[in-house]
Amino acid sequence: MKRLFKPTLYPFDQHPPCYREASAGNVALLAISLSGAQGCDVAILGGGFSGLSAALDLTQNYIVAVAILEAGHFG
Repeated sequence: MKRLFKPTLYPFDQHPPCYREASAGNVALLAISLSGAQGCDVAILGGGFSGLSAALDLTQNYIVAVAILEAGHFG
């Protein structure tokens, strides 16, 4: 199967430099690998700005358990 993108464009094992993260200070995110059975009310695929915004809105305005699934780095 022909790839639609170059694999070097998405190096998930390397974190690109980001001014926003560098200026935020020491902020640790709870990022654990999936293992075994996990449960949640809403699963969001992608931890970009839209996914994080949706998760924030759901947890602040509704009583739901949210899981964000991200292959690379959040944000």
